[in-house]
Amino acid sequence: MKKYLKKYIIVVIAILLTLVLASKVYAYFTTYTNAGGEIELDIGYIGSYIEIDKPDENLHISPMNVGSADCYIRVKVFAPSDIIKVEYLNSNNKWTYKDGWYYYSDVLEPNQKAEEMEAILKGMVEEDSLNFNYNINVIAVTETTEVLYNQDGTTYANWDFILDTEISEY
Repeated sequence: MKKYLKKYIIVVIAILLTLVLASKVYAYFTTYTNAGGEIELDIGYIGSYIEIDKPDENLHISPMNVGSADCYIRVKVFAPSDIIKVEYLNSNNKWTYKDGWYYYSDVLEPNQKAEEMEAILKGMVEEDSLNFNYNINVIAVTETTEVLYNQDGTTYANWDFILDTEISEY
């Protein structure tokens, strides 16, 4: 009797071990998931608005972030170089000149205005013969770029960054 009981217990243990081990392997090989639906991703909009005031012979330029995300901003002024020379007054040390652009050093939050920059328009001919009553087109351009973050959390601007808007189907 003991002989059959030992065989019976060994067979039951073997069957139980086989079922336990086989069920894990079976479940592992038959796992399947399916997902569907839509998700809206808002990466934020960045844009700028520029206020230009000319109370005197100089342009007072105040760019503003009108987007929904933080941004960096830069300004460039174009004028006919044979008549007008554009110089900049940087009284607040927030603007730095590089590559033909003036860069604002601080991050602009949404609806925040940068500190004013003054563009001084100087005539290239004799001071007495330059009359500012002429119609001269002077163009101020602003560009914005999103705020990027280093691994340590510090911010920086990448003016060469191009947002990839290509849609690929898979």
